[in-house]
Amino acid sequence: MGTKIYSFSLMILFSLNIFGQVYDHNHSLCGTSTLGEKQEAWLSSFQQRPTYQKMQYGGSRAEKTIPLAIHIVGDDSGKGYYDLEDLFHTMCVLNDNYVQADMYFYIKGDIEYIDNTEYYDHDYSAGRDMMYTHNVDGAINVYFCNQAVEGNCGYFDWTGDAVAITNSCQLREATTLTHELGHFLSLPHTFSGWEGRSFDENPLNENRQERQDGANCSRTGDGFCDTPPDYHSDRWNCPYTFGYLDPVGDSIETDGSLFMSYSNDGCQSKFSEEQIQAMHANVEENRYYLLNSDAPEFVEFEEPNLVYPVANSYDVPENYVVFGWDPIEGAEMYHIQVTTQFGSFAALMIDEVVSNNYMVNTTDFLYDKSYKYRVRAIAGMNTCTEFSEEREFTINAPTYAPDTTWNIWLEEDDETGIEALEVGDLNVYPNPTNGSDEIIIISDFNLGETAEITFTDITGRKVFNESRILTSSSTTIAINELKSGIYFVSMETEYKRLSNKLIIQ
Repeated sequence: MGTKIYSFSLMILFSLNIFGQVYDHNHSLCGTSTLGEKQEAWLSSFQQRPTYQKMQYGGSRAEKTIPLAIHIVGDDSGKGYYDLEDLFHTMCVLNDNYVQADMYFYIKGDIEYIDNTEYYDHDYSAGRDMMYTHNVDGAINVYFCNQAVEGNCGYFDWTGDAVAITNSCQLREATTLTHELGHFLSLPHTFSGWEGRSFDENPLNENRQERQDGANCSRTGDGFCDTPPDYHSDRWNCPYTFGYLDPVGDSIETDGSLFMSYSNDGCQSKFSEEQIQAMHANVEENRYYLLNSDAPEFVEFEEPNLVYPVANSYDVPENYVVFGWDPIEGAEMYHIQVTTQFGSFAALMIDEVVSNNYMVNTTDFLYDKSYKYRVRAIAGMNTCTEFSEEREFTINAPTYAPDTTWNIWLEEDDETGIEALEVGDLNVYPNPTNGSDEIIIISDFNLGETAEITFTDITGRKVFNESRILTSSSTTIAINELKSGIYFVSMETEYKRLSNKLIIQ
């Protein structure tokens, strides 16, 4: 068991028109049985306020940007994570669903990866333990798990004060997270009171059944008078054709477009005005801590231009693949995916987010096999971005395996018997570089050695010199003060010197 952290801050603040197949959920339900005594008491009090008092918060609907703390749960071996591509698409769908409510969600701080089989497929008890242990302050905590309580697509737990989502129920344009965040922000089901009941077999008492004419709308059902009666607590497909009658004999006309109903996801498209007022008031009065965070700003940019491996390259080493692309101004990080040559990007070998415009991978690849990769930029409010072109490469270079005994680097001079300094090429990425603030030098020196790093220009003038104790095979150097031109980069220890040419465009 363990926890891994991937740090970034993301947000989306615009609406998309997204089309695609909607996950059927196989009639899976919401596991939210109660909003909690305190939350339900607040909502009941809010619903009894005069209209002008409700409008004090909900009517003006000042835009609210709300942080989400994302936790992705795998089993003890770190398998079964919710895909990052699914997460980013979910954020786009979520914000598209809430744009009418003037609420926008962003991923705050670190995405936490939790390796815990007990949480991966959990019951309510394990779920609460997960939330007590991993919740972070100042955000709505959302947990993506293989199974968030058996038979359920998701739930809001008022004791753990967080939301858990079953991975398979939040794919493509699914509305599970939209629904559960509605619960977190005080909204009950439109069929509130009918949970676990059937109109035909064990109906509510007639005095608790909401009437179609709205005569008792504020005291029955979900307590909102602009959501029509709903007596159906199982998954159903629109349009509503059950033919139920209310206590005075009027036909029920349930609205399947409401996110808080149990209609299938493809039917849902909105919150009611009173539901929106309640969510805004709930944030202002009960969840005001959600408004304390500084939300990032929207940045728009183009698809990344891939640099290496170059297209159709045939000499990439099996255990040392360096991916690189031109940096994009304003990008906070990059999402890289790698799959096999003829594979789909739905079946990934690598699915990671990195903060630099390169990534070094030393595992996963097979000799004499071809692969393809793609990258997209992510920044601030924008995770709804396009991937770059797909580019293929082939693993066909010798395995990179430096000998740590060092004696392989020494060559004896026949005349003097003095051990000579080995000279070779140094790997520098990106090269050429175009507007990057940093380069990365890949070397096979022994860790712990002190290396002299030098840059000289074409006139032989030394423009950079620094000694570093090597703690990694990669060394990052800031080059933002260097002008465009050709430079010679060298790294030298007591027994070895490597060098290469660097072009800054």
